[in-house]
Amino acid sequence: MTDDVKQKSELEALLVDEQEGDIDKALRHALEGRVALQRGQARVLSRPGLFELQLRDRLMVLLLARHAMKRLGLTEDLHISTAEMLAGEGQIPIQRTREYLSRLKSRGVVEKADGGYVIPSWNIIRAIDELGRA
Repeated sequence: MTDDVKQKSELEALLVDEQEGDIDKALRHALEGRVALQRGQARVLSRPGLFELQLRDRLMVLLLARHAMKRLGLTEDLHISTAEMLAGEGQIPIQRTREYLSRLKSRGVVEKADGGYVIPSWNIIRAIDELGRA
């Protein structure tokens, strides 16, 4: 086997089907049963599954929901979420919310922008992968 043929076959392990790389599908799986998105008002509505998550994961789900709203065309811009907004939506004490957001920011999962927090678009899959990890 030549080096070119061997390299091609090894590199084929990097190929994914369209469905495997689909961010919409990954977002739906991460959000389903945890939040709903209200048409017309571009609001995130909590569902019972959200409150089964650890506090840090609640915050990430709420931030990921903003991406789903943008991808669905419910909003033109990615909503920046303040710690107060996230604490209210997730029913998390504000001090704990700030602590978790600070940790997520220091780990590079979220960014602070315009007085609030956001998961950067290029970091959606990482945030989804981190759900359920301590």
